[in-house]
Amino acid sequence: MPSLPTWAHRLLGLRRAGTTTTADASAAGPDGAAAAPTGAPAQPAPSFPPPPALFAAIAATYASATAAGSVCKTETAASIRHDGGWAFVVRSATETLAKKDEAGRAATSASPPRPGRPAAPLPPGAWFNPFLPPDPALVVLQPPAFPATHALVLNKFNLVPHHALIITARFERQEAPLTGGDLAATWAVLDAYPGAGGLAYYNRGPASGASQPHKHLQVVPLPLNGGGGGGEVDGSPSPAARAPFEATVLAATAGSPLYEPVPLRALPFRAFGARLPGGRDPGGSQPASPSALAACVAALAAAAGARPPGLQDWTPGDSLAAVKAGAGPDGTPTASWNLVLTRRAVMVVPRPLLGDSGGGGGGGGGGGGSGNPNLNGIAYAGSLYVRGPTDEEAMAEAGGAMGLLAAGGVEW
Repeated sequence: MPSLPTWAHRLLGLRRAGTTTTADASAAGPDGAAAAPTGAPAQPAPSFPPPPALFAAIAATYASATAAGSVCKTETAASIRHDGGWAFVVRSATETLAKKDEAGRAATSASPPRPGRPAAPLPPGAWFNPFLPPDPALVVLQPPAFPATHALVLNKFNLVPHHALIITARFERQEAPLTGGDLAATWAVLDAYPGAGGLAYYNRGPASGASQPHKHLQVVPLPLNGGGGGGEVDGSPSPAARAPFEATVLAATAGSPLYEPVPLRALPFRAFGARLPGGRDPGGSQPASPSALAACVAALAAAAGARPPGLQDWTPGDSLAAVKAGAGPDGTPTASWNLVLTRRAVMVVPRPLLGDSGGGGGGGGGGGGSGNPNLNGIAYAGSLYVRGPTDEEAMAEAGGAMGLLAAGGVEW
């Protein structure tokens, strides 16, 4: 694997200086993060509620949505499995998928009509965008309490309490480049969670485990084996207090400047990471700079082999398959990759194109197939969801949790 291209380091504008500029951040590379063009008027920094108030809004909305039956939580039992130097959090379903599906249908059918939601059934196969508009019962913050470009909502179907989504206020494809605004909102949310903060993740492309084609990033509370809001539920010691990928990134980037992308060759699958300033963590220096973080993600995505995205618009009545097709301008499939992000570290993991062999085949955490499309970003942070015996068998066949990630990734 060649070293990172020169342009990727130049893009960051901080190779050894530890700083970034508007011009540097705006020079987003292929399929990474976009910022304002050079020479454009400076945009005011987005404004967010103070972290305690932001998390209080998440917790209050979750409580009210739960009482109203507007969220559907799948009950799981969390355990720690050590493999490949990681303390994986494995959540095993304690209720059947049929029960979850039935609960989801009941909750959806019981939801009252709302502006923008079709009053009549959609044509067979048509996709309904749940984010335009979002269910009011799930809305945590929206303009003017949140930047005009985004809204903060709850994940209707969740495994842990306080699972939040940052969505774009207008339709953007999930494959569209991540912007400084996307990452500023995401950082504000993950930094607001108490204790170790939150884990953000983003699934891009058809083999990434992405399920919704409207651009969104997801945030769950740390520890990954907790019950939301920073509390542990199974008495496990501190290894699970941090996302397992963090230690790998911090070890590989020791001595490197903040935001500097580094190959993570200790892992059995291709991955690239960078160290971040820490935010409200003990010993953290400052919040992440949105422009520097956007440039960093662009460089990481370029290292992952990303291709220019297809930016076809969405028309109501389109099928889900059509909206998620994601073909690039030349008709080739767009690259798939996962991003995981905490206060202290960021990592991008490229995924094989569907039909490629990836790291050797094998099943996914919750499904299989070429490229393991059902392993999404949170799996590569160190948390797996086991829905039944088939998933356990797939993990065993892959040689364990780390082997499963390698099977769903790309070889060095």
